Amino acid sequence: LLIFLPEILRIGISNVNPIGTLTIGNSSVANSDGSLIIAKNSTGGNRHFKLGFDSLFNFVIGDAGNNNVLGTWNKQFAINYACPINSFFAFWRISKLPKLDA
Repeated sequence: LLIFLPEILRIGISNVNPIGTLTIGNSSVANSDGSLIIAKNSTGGNRHFKLGFDSLFNFVIGDAGNNNVLGTWNKQFAINYACPINSFFAFWRISKLPKLDA
């Protein structure tokens, strides 16, 4: 479901009441799981990169398969949802982040 509201310049994907310029998913709807997949195909192969929340609400970016098939989501970069304010800027504080789910 794609909604475009030109009067307020907002786009909703799986959301009929977008709260930002682009809103993917709807946190007030049970089982809504908004994510963004970026794909590339070149002479060397093809891959997907997924951005979204994992099952523990960590924001994750990582490889997620190829050939237009969603594979295992490898969590190469993650920010814990409970990360303290101002603790993630200009440098990594890995020792402060809890372990992500498998």
